[in-house]
Amino acid sequence: MAEEKRGKKSRGIIRRILRWISLGLLTILLILSLVFQTPWKVVALLFIFIAACTVLPGRLRRWFWLGVGAVVIALIIWIFLPDDNEGWQPYRYNFEKELQKLDTQYSIPPERNAATIYNRLMERYDANDYYIFDLVDLDPNTFNNIFRNPWRSTDYPDVADSLAHIRGAIGTLVEISKTEQCMFPICDPFNFKSHDKNAALRRWARLLVIAINNDIAEARMDNAVQKISANLQMAKHLYQQPGTINFLNGMSIEKLAIQRMNKIIVENDVVDSHINMIGKTLPEIKNEWSTVFNKIFEFDTLFAKTRLTMHYEVNRKGRTRLSRDPLAVLRSNLSDVLQNTEYDNDQFKAQLEYIAYPSYFQKKRMKAKTILQWFVMPSDPEDAAEILDEYLERYEAMTDPNGTSIRPKPDKDAEKQASEPKRLL
Repeated sequence: MAEEKRGKKSRGIIRRILRWISLGLLTILLILSLVFQTPWKVVALLFIFIAACTVLPGRLRRWFWLGVGAVVIALIIWIFLPDDNEGWQPYRYNFEKELQKLDTQYSIPPERNAATIYNRLMERYDANDYYIFDLVDLDPNTFNNIFRNPWRSTDYPDVADSLAHIRGAIGTLVEISKTEQCMFPICDPFNFKSHDKNAALRRWARLLVIAINNDIAEARMDNAVQKISANLQMAKHLYQQPGTINFLNGMSIEKLAIQRMNKIIVENDVVDSHINMIGKTLPEIKNEWSTVFNKIFEFDTLFAKTRLTMHYEVNRKGRTRLSRDPLAVLRSNLSDVLQNTEYDNDQFKAQLEYIAYPSYFQKKRMKAKTILQWFVMPSDPEDAAEILDEYLERYEAMTDPNGTSIRPKPDKDAEKQASEPKRLL
């Protein structure tokens, strides 16, 4: 009997210790949530659990935990119920208006816009043909040799024939380098079809590198320097586009051109005219950071807002809710892109296929995430966009030594009034 009492007492002590440990952890989480400005729903949930462990009478705690279990079971059932999506569409954060504003701001007359020629070239040729041309069976070692080192036509006659076959396209790329300004239409960040220009320019830059290596090996230095200048100008054209991805692609293409330029100067016999031509090209590569930053920041802010608000849906009455399938806005045009585009990055292709063709359980997992998002995301997507603005402004201020933004601040009240009604599809 005494041993039974001691056992009960020991179990009671263990329960009290575990209770106080859990209570302490919940209190620490509550304090941290207040310090780091956690969303109020999370704070309220932690407060409820702490109150249940302290204030709530012992006889009622069992019913409290039974209620918690019932809520969890109800949420699990809700996840696997069929979705009622009739009348609900992906929410768009004033996208068309913002897109038109940027497009008008950076537009260039067609006769002075290199993008006009790029677009004609993309219509005439398939950008995917320019990675290894029609030599789909070319082994990787051979491709690396012609891409990284000078090569003679007699050593790789098939590659030389392919270059001769698309000589017109190479000549067009060289002609484009004589056009200073370039601005592609600013497109929907989630319209994958509209991003073909980046794929095309990357492959055309590699095509030029292979042609440059052939010119170097066969002592056609004038042609090689012209193509290097074309690659540098292609990088400059990408620098003029809004968005970080365009800037990074420009840096990648510029690096390819600089590597070929170093090879010509260090390893080959070049005359003064070639040095002068190269010398004239290099000073033209300028990055006016304030202008570049404005374009990058404006477009990437719009992209971030669009990406954030894709987690919301809106119906015809203007009501909003968290989306049960946030990837639906991407899926509308992605399947066609996957069928008509070749990707050299299998991991990236797998990610796109996951978006385009999610399985049943992947869809249910996305729906389950809606529950977690309800705790951390504002109920109104406009409020989420405002929070994002405040977050990005802190990083924008870092671009100025004085800690203030280098961009003029927009009048948010005027923009909010001009955007009524708030919820646009």
